[in-house]
Amino acid sequence: MSDYTDLRPARRAKNITLTTVAAALHVWPARVGELELGRRRDVDFADRYRAWLTAA
Repeated sequence: MSDYTDLRPARRAKNITLTTVAAALHVWPARVGELELGRRRDVDFADRYRAWLTAA
């Protein structure tokens, strides 16, 4: 399984909520949380999420 452990700390460092990420990327907040915790594997979504976090 891919390593997504960088996502949650990066999001929290910018004070961005799961709901904000989900709305921006057009997914449910649970999907964001599952990805951050490593419960869901989705390389394409992780790449979109990282790109969005970098720009945020």
